[in-house]
Amino acid sequence: KRPAPDWVFSPDSSFPIVTGQAGLAVLKTDFIGKEATGLILESFTAGQATNMIPAAATAVVSGENLAKIEAAFPDFLAKNGLTGEINESAGDNGTSLKISLEGVSTHASVPWEGKNGACLLASF
Repeated sequence: KRPAPDWVFSPDSSFPIVTGQAGLAVLKTDFIGKEATGLILESFTAGQATNMIPAAATAVVSGENLAKIEAAFPDFLAKNGLTGEINESAGDNGTSLKISLEGVSTHASVPWEGKNGACLLASF
């Protein structure tokens, strides 16, 4: 058995050294399939570190019912006590909406202290 060290360095997620704690996973997935119809999720991003509950989340959508989404978003923000915005732009599939919201970031050990922006945006 070894004695306790005089000091310890524990990086907390700054490239090129990143700590992985129990139960964490970093995933990037590409789905290849049929040509999409209806509402199309172009991208979804959230979080800066794997051991933090993400506050900011952004999704880009295109396709059908964009006006309905744009109209419903302010009510969703108000109901959940969030801030956010929608910006319209031209994308690969015609007009697209960039939907952003800001929750409350917190460490993954105390998730109840934050508002998970990724989960909230996904639920919208």
